[in-house]
Amino acid sequence: MKKYLYISTGALSFAIGTIGIWVPGLPTTPLYLLAAFLWGKSSPRLHNYLMENKFYNKYVQKTFVEKKMTNAGLVKIHLLVLCFMAIPFFLTSYLWLKILLIICFFIHVIAIRWYFKK
Repeated sequence: MKKYLYISTGALSFAIGTIGIWVPGLPTTPLYLLAAFLWGKSSPRLHNYLMENKFYNKYVQKTFVEKKMTNAGLVKIHLLVLCFMAIPFFLTSYLWLKILLIICFFIHVIAIRWYFKK
């Protein structure tokens, strides 16, 4: 019974997370992580499948558990954040907001570099 509760709750979390891709304000990543956690708890077989999945190994295991990322990966992250922060930067006329966006970008760069210690 507990197994089916984990599987169904994980499926619900995954579905809401998928809807969150298109609905602003609805978090996608935390709901996907919750779904993976719940599905991993549902059975040893499913847990092993998640742990051996190539996407898990590439994006979670190496990045967050082993704290390893290539320089190209770091550059991609910084460029993606720069692009997303450039949108409000160029659309706003408020100087204080432009300064805040620049500060946030540099804090992002420092925090990511500190996390990966490169």
